[in-house]
Amino acid sequence: MNPRVPVWLDQIVELPIEGTGDNGDGLGKVGGYVVFVARALAGERVRVRITSAGGKHGRAELLDVLTRSPDRVEPPCPHFGACGGCQLQHISYPAQLELKRAILQKTLRHAVQHPIEVAAVAAPQDPWGQRSKVVLHVERRASGYRAGLYGQRSRNLVALDQCPAAHQPAFALARGAIEACERLRVPAWDARDSNGCLRGVLVRATNTGEHAVVLISALEVLPNERPVVDAIVALGATSVWVNHLPGPTPKAGQPTRVDAFEPMHLLGPRTRAVHGDRRLVEELHGVRYLVSPTSFFQTSRFGAERLVQLVDELAAPLRGKVVLDAYCGSGLFALALARHALRVVGIEDDEAAVADAAQAARDNAITNVSFVAGAVQHVLRDLADEKPDLVVLDPPRTGCHDGVIETVAQVLQPARVLYVACDSEALARDAGKLASFEYALAEVHPLDMFPFTHHVESVALFVRNPQIRAGKKRFSRVSAERLLAKSEKNTSDTARVETTPKLPPAPAVGAGLARSRVETSGPKL
Repeated sequence: MNPRVPVWLDQIVELPIEGTGDNGDGLGKVGGYVVFVARALAGERVRVRITSAGGKHGRAELLDVLTRSPDRVEPPCPHFGACGGCQLQHISYPAQLELKRAILQKTLRHAVQHPIEVAAVAAPQDPWGQRSKVVLHVERRASGYRAGLYGQRSRNLVALDQCPAAHQPAFALARGAIEACERLRVPAWDARDSNGCLRGVLVRATNTGEHAVVLISALEVLPNERPVVDAIVALGATSVWVNHLPGPTPKAGQPTRVDAFEPMHLLGPRTRAVHGDRRLVEELHGVRYLVSPTSFFQTSRFGAERLVQLVDELAAPLRGKVVLDAYCGSGLFALALARHALRVVGIEDDEAAVADAAQAARDNAITNVSFVAGAVQHVLRDLADEKPDLVVLDPPRTGCHDGVIETVAQVLQPARVLYVACDSEALARDAGKLASFEYALAEVHPLDMFPFTHHVESVALFVRNPQIRAGKKRFSRVSAERLLAKSEKNTSDTARVETTPKLPPAPAVGAGLARSRVETSGPKL
């Protein structure tokens, strides 16, 4: 027992909830010692049981709400609280949106050297059924299959028979695929001895009506594979794939990603098509995208469309401008921005996604875009001759890799940077780096891509302003508009006269990583 910690395991205490942690948990204090309580709201008084008591803070299980917040609602999902797929179903949806805006505002407050007001969170009219990508894990039990999601901060699998946050046809197809595997005697994975076959099912639904099913398997070929595939196709799948994920299940305490909307961490390196087309088709903001079933693509049916539209709006005007899109994935932003820009270059280390983007460019007759396959942190310096006017950064949840911000700010030096973030802490860290290199945060626009979770997507606009490093003046929205106007005037004074897009030379191999350029002309893949 630590004498500096005033609580102990299994202790029952009453405490007022004074605020909210970054993950949506209520924040209470016992004699100045912070205790986080899941599903407790600011302003409430609660009775809890202490479940952990670390040196810096503790955690507690909510037992009873003694004083109820007006923002508290009854969660519609019977699995809420046990399943780790949602954290905020107990909060009214308007209050969820304000909470996410406030957390983002607080996180950014100390990262930049000037005041910034985060915009209201853009959100769908109906937040339910937004997750078009559904993942269900499978484990063997004495009674047969168990399929569902892991609990919050837990390796305990919670069986799910419904998920109102998911796109209902996709969820029904995932359950149907699992039932077909069980009926046709495909052995489920046993986490206790790391033995068996079926580890999970991933379903992706597109806004064009396609449904891809990915069977995650410990074996390269499923037992009774052909009958299983036929059964899944009969349920409505337009394509079926098998992903090979060998190896043991992570043990308790080992880091693992189990987010329902981020299944790429749950997939093995090899995926084999067994039925249907090689790619899915999505249509957003007037562009037709091609997506391999295991490649990253936005999961929110509302959010993907609004995200592309928002980036398009904040990037304007682009006439005569060069755009560099780092972490471009399947070309979500690059293809949309190329319709207005002089030239766009996309960088992505997932070669399958690069091939998807290049083929989509050809299908959309977009000829002023090229894609480079390689790690962003290694490729950027090879593209210094591009002299981009705008750099778009859409990094993974952990933020930009080491050296990326430095290369953008010191080598490329674009007039503007658009940063698309799915993690507020990563955005704040990289915003601080950009501020140290003369880039002021001018606007932040959050979107609710993941309703009922603590996650929030955001698009941040940074404008290059050499005066901010020396702290000569405070930056404001008015300053941003003036600086942008000055930047536009300088660009028009030295405008390029190219009428045919000029593609940069293929970058050399370096840093031990082979990189390749994929052009948008030539034979189809």
